[in-house]
Amino acid sequence: MLVIGILIAISAIALPTVTRSFSSQSLAKAADRVRVSMGQARVRAIRTGQIHAVGYLPGRGWIDVASLDQLQTIASKAGRRLQQQHQALTSNYDDDLLPGKVVFVAGETVFDARALDASEQGADASGLRTILFYPDGTSQDARLTLQNEEGRFIDVTLRGLTGTASVRSRHQVIR
Repeated sequence: MLVIGILIAISAIALPTVTRSFSSQSLAKAADRVRVSMGQARVRAIRTGQIHAVGYLPGRGWIDVASLDQLQTIASKAGRRLQQQHQALTSNYDDDLLPGKVVFVAGETVFDARALDASEQGADASGLRTILFYPDGTSQDARLTLQNEEGRFIDVTLRGLTGTASVRSRHQVIR
């Protein structure tokens, strides 16, 4: 009985630590997923010679990559995907969701003349935010902030001149 009591006490102490660890891993994986999406958009823009966009929804964990003329398509896909979140999920739809309960809580994008010209071509869907990637390998400067269910944050920063993304973890927790 003493051994069982000790095991229960140890597991009660260790369980919150393990849970936090899994939550932090989900946040890191989500940031990596965003960084990879940005890289995919950049490569597609260079290969096709067309402007590409990373689309995301603030307050949600949805992200996708499409050419500028397909922004309407990714916006409607986002709407359908959010409706399907309330139903049973299948693996066919998991590619556009961030892992765990990670959501976009903030996004800043610097608009330049090319972005303003491109926004006239693309569709502006309700709530959909985009970051543009140009055929010359550059992009808009941007910073996205992700948050997990424990209130931990991580930033993904995109440097427009090089089109490369970096991830920086914040140690701030808001409850």
